[in-house]
Order: sequence, then C-alpha cells, then structure tokens
Amino acid sequence: MIRQGTALEEECRFKNFVINGERVAKVSTTKGEFTADHYVIAAGAWSPQLTRQLSLKLPVQAGKGYSITMSRPAICPEIPCYLYEKSVVAVPWKSGYRLGGTMEFSGFNSTIVAQRLQNLKNVAREYLRDPVGEPVLEEQVGMRPMIYDDLPVIDYTPFHSNLVVAAGHGMTGISMAPSTGKLVAEMIVGHSPHLDPSPFSIKRFR
Repeated sequence: MIRQGTALEEECRFKNFVINGERVAKVSTTKGEFTADHYVIAAGAWSPQLTRQLSLKLPVQAGKGYSITMSRPAICPEIPCYLYEKSVVAVPWKSGYRLGGTMEFSGFNSTIVAQRLQNLKNVAREYLRDPVGEPVLEEQVGMRPMIYDDLPVIDYTPFHSNLVVAAGHGMTGISMAPSTGKLVAEMIVGHSPHLDPSPFSIKRFR
C-alpha cells in the first residue's frame, strides 16, 4: 500500500537487521529484505525485541492496561474524564463509551483478569451518575512501553550510525507521536531540532 509516497507493508514481520560495519545495511522480514538510508525502531513495548540482536539493552517493559468498550450510558460524559485518584479514564464518543486503566507487569500476555475489568466499573460508580453502558462491545488489553524514568528514548543507537530508536513513551504515545516523529525527522535530515533531544538520550542508561 502506498500513500503520499510512503509504502506500508502490512502483515510483515521483522526477522533481523543485516549489519555492515557501523551501519544497518538492510532489514530482513517475512516479506523479503528492505534497504534504506536510515532506519527507525518505533515498536512500542516490543522495541527491546528488535534491539536484542544489536546487544543493546533497552529498558522498556510492557505495562498491560485494560479497557471496556460499551454503548453510551443514558447519562454520558461529554468530554474524556480522568478519574485522577484511581487512575481510570472514561472516554465518550458519538457511538460509544470506554473505561480504561490499570497497570499490570506480567510480560507479554493477553490474558484478561476479570477482576481488573470489574475494578474499572467499580471506580466509575464512585465518580459517575451512570457509570456503565449496555451492551459491552469489547473487553481488551494493550501493552504500554514503560521506562523507569518516564522519559522516552529518542536517539541514535550507540554502535550504528543510521539507526534511531523512538520508544518508551509509556501512556502518552499517541499525544507524543507527532512531536516525536518531527524530532526523528529533524535528526535524520540534520535540521535544528524543535526541542532539546538530550533528555531522551539512550546514553543515560549506560
């Protein structure tokens, strides 16, 4: 699929990097090999699995979050609500409503613990007049890329001059994605960065 000059390869699984000296020469995948001038690792919680071949320990681990998607209740919030004391969010949109929260460190597994979903509903009942909607449309979990100092890594890898890591955004990946993408592009083309990248250096872990 090509959109605006960008080719998107769907259902394409990464195998390994092909290294030539201090540069990545190509990427091997289930759909063949791909070459580029620069490469970016931006695989969320799965990023350490891509850097393992490079002997680069990226301190990102999966923090599993839970959500319940349902129909809008009769009395529904008009804007997203952060139920601060309990770290739960209630997010409405025109055709649905979602409760989300919880932080579980249990590796990469998609097992749903029913009590954690029930806890989301219990918290919503403490804050909202009409906390749940019927029917429930989806119960799911997702992996957040967590780092112990709550700052992402946005930097070139130490041993490969054309490989950038952009990972570890925790629970703010969607909101930080545009600025991260802009910063990575500025690094690659050599433009002055729109913000100081030094706090996001991978060297802080060495």
